[in-house]
Amino acid sequence: MRDTARLEYYSAPAMRVPLGYARSLAPALVLGFLLPTVAIYLPFNDPGLNTKQALVALWQPTPFFVNGLLLVLPRIFSAASTKPESDTADGDATYVKNLYRTCMVVTAIAHIIMLAHFGVLDSHVSFAHVFLPDSTRFPDSGAEILHFIFQWDYLIIFGASLLWACVAIYDLSIIGRVKLNVTWLISVIVVGSVVFGPAATIAFAFMWREERMRKDSKVKV
Repeated sequence: MRDTARLEYYSAPAMRVPLGYARSLAPALVLGFLLPTVAIYLPFNDPGLNTKQALVALWQPTPFFVNGLLLVLPRIFSAASTKPESDTADGDATYVKNLYRTCMVVTAIAHIIMLAHFGVLDSHVSFAHVFLPDSTRFPDSGAEILHFIFQWDYLIIFGASLLWACVAIYDLSIIGRVKLNVTWLISVIVVGSVVFGPAATIAFAFMWREERMRKDSKVKV
């Protein structure tokens, strides 16, 4: 809040990311998070589920993998670059936008595929069954208890993230960068979360916000 209270925070120069770091974002996310996630769902012969359990355990520290790669990869990309950082002052925008677009497309596809399977594999599986905790009964099995925990985990994490996205966009209206209606903003966020998924909606919100913040590089600070 201390940073966002300063007008300098919303200027184009403040949005710039070191080029080596910007180039590293997508590879770090793919290697550190996407590949371990995909590995969990690969079909293979695993009667005792030992391999599956090992992959799930490997997936847990993926945030550390991503951040570890972000410590190493920028040095590699910076050393391999033939242009001075000053010659590519806005080059980071391309990498950041591509990252937002990739996250948006991948997560939207995953969400839509999941929605398409509701009622197909199991007639009892629905949107409410998957995402909304059942307040009328207490889970009575290990699988149901785990499902119940993940439901609340999901709602809290994405609820907080969507609120963050709303506040981040609304900040632009406070400083006069955009004009928007709060009801419209919340409606778009909610509808987008249901149709395309919260992750894709958050990626789109911050991509749009960054484009608006970079648009006017002559903002007075």
